[in-house]
Amino acid sequence: MFTARRIHVLFGIGAVICLLVLSAQAGAVLNTSGSVICAFMSGFDCSDVEGCQAATPESSGLPAFIKLDMANKKITAADAQWTGEKRETAIKNVHEADGKLFLQGVERRGWSAVINKETGQMAMAASSDNEAIVFFGRCTTP
Repeated sequence: MFTARRIHVLFGIGAVICLLVLSAQAGAVLNTSGSVICAFMSGFDCSDVEGCQAATPESSGLPAFIKLDMANKKITAADAQWTGEKRETAIKNVHEADGKLFLQGVERRGWSAVINKETGQMAMAASSDNEAIVFFGRCTTP
């Protein structure tokens, strides 16, 4: 049975996939001066005791989509309109080199992300004293 929330999430996933396909076909370099939307695709939860296990954004407490607001140096959960949960974190450091955008911050744990401006591919890691999560995804401009 499809609930309204599930339909919205599925629609959002479809929209992001379409945007990713279109941006990849266009061959355009990702414009990171404004807003960027990213979708987490696959990841791992790791602990010092259990090692690493495959994970989903939901099982790791992450939103499925994030919005990077580069002008205001913050990241918000892009699915807040469907979940009703507003989550936000500040981007403390931004660096661009070799066609990549490097981001860092702190929100209950240290995190960093790398986005390839040519392909939109993203890798993100967050860690605390005895655990870490690593996720991979894609980014595009809205």
